[in-house]
Amino acid sequence: MGEIEHFFYCPYCGENISMLIDLNYTNQLYTEDCEVCCRPIE
Repeated sequence: MGEIEHFFYCPYCGENISMLIDLNYTNQLYTEDCEVCCRPIE
């Protein structure tokens, strides 16, 4: 299946950022820091 790039807005600073989603796993929980404000996004 591969990966897709998902674009969204940071809920804290409003910056438009992207995250790669691995389609090989169905139930994922992923946390990554915002590239701009460094707050964790889940």
